Amino acid sequence: MTTLLPFPEFEARLRELLDERQYLRIINLIEDEGERYPAQRTYLVYWQVGMAARDNNPDLAMQYLDELIEEGIWISQFLLRTSPSLESLQDFPEYEDRVQAMAALQRREALQLLPLLTLRKDEEIDARRDPYPLLLGLHQDRDTALASIRFWQPAAETGWLVGVPQSTQAMWSGAYVWEDVVQAQREIADRTRDLIEKYTVDPNRIILAGHRQGGEVAAWLPCSGGINVRGFIAIAPTGSLIANPDRWFHSLQASEPKGLRGALISGDIGMPYLPELKRLADILNAFDVPTRLHILEGVGTDFDPAYHEAIRQAIDFVLT
Repeated sequence: MTTLLPFPEFEARLRELLDERQYLRIINLIEDEGERYPAQRTYLVYWQVGMAARDNNPDLAMQYLDELIEEGIWISQFLLRTSPSLESLQDFPEYEDRVQAMAALQRREALQLLPLLTLRKDEEIDARRDPYPLLLGLHQDRDTALASIRFWQPAAETGWLVGVPQSTQAMWSGAYVWEDVVQAQREIADRTRDLIEKYTVDPNRIILAGHRQGGEVAAWLPCSGGINVRGFIAIAPTGSLIANPDRWFHSLQASEPKGLRGALISGDIGMPYLPELKRLADILNAFDVPTRLHILEGVGTDFDPAYHEAIRQAIDFVLT
C-alpha cells in the first residue's frame, strides 16, 4: 500500500486530474484510495457523482446518489443544483427524484441540530450573580457545533459562559461552513443576542473565537467592524483571507477597530499558513490591534489537549 497522503494533497491530485479531464481516473482513484479518508467519504462520493456526470454516465451518477440516500446521507441543494459538474443531470427526472429525497434528509437533520449550544460550570447555574464573561466559539468548516465543544471547555471551566453557534450554511450531512461572511455575521449576532437576553453578560468581556474557517471568521468580523467584541481567538485559522494577509489592510483602514485585541494559535503540523499567520500578526499589531501569535510545536490543526492551555493564555492576553 502506498503512503497515505494528507487529504489536502490527495484532493490536489484530484483537481490536477480534473484539469486534465481524466474523469474515469478520478472515479477509480477514489474507489482505490477513498476508504483511507473516512472523514471525507461523503465529499469524495460527491466527487464521483460529478465525474460520472462529466463522463456522460448518468446511471453511475444515480448509483452513487442512491448509495448515499440508502444510508440517510445528503448533499446540499445548493451543490446539487449549481455545481458545474452536475449540469448535465439537471434535466433527468431520475435526478430530480434523488434531489428531492436528499432535500427531505437535509430538512430532517436541520430539525435535529440546535442553533446554539451553551457551556458553563454546573455549580453556577443557580448561584451566579455577577455578569458572565462570554466566549462565542465557531466550529470548523465542514463540521458541526457539537464536534467543536472540546476547544471551548477551558473557558467554561474558568467561569465563562460559552456559546457555540451552529452554522446553517450546509454542504452535506454533518458538514456546515461559514463561507458567506455576511450570513455568518447575522447568525452570530442573533445567537449573541439570544444569550444576552437569557443571561447577564459583561459587554466588556466578550470574545469571539473559532477553529479553522471558524477562526478566520472570528478574526475577520471584529477587524472589519462586523461585530463588536473585546477580542478574538483564532485557532489554526484557514481560508482565503488567511491565505492573503494583505487583504486585511483595507479592512483595518476602513474600520479602525478601537480597543480590540487578538490571539492566533496553531500547531505546526499540517498547517499550510504559518508564514501567513506571522504576516497577519505583524499587520494587526501595526494597526494597533495587539495580537499574540502562539505556535505549538509538534501539534496538528485538529483538537489536541495542548490547545487548552494555549486558549487560557489567549483569554488572559485578550483581557489584559
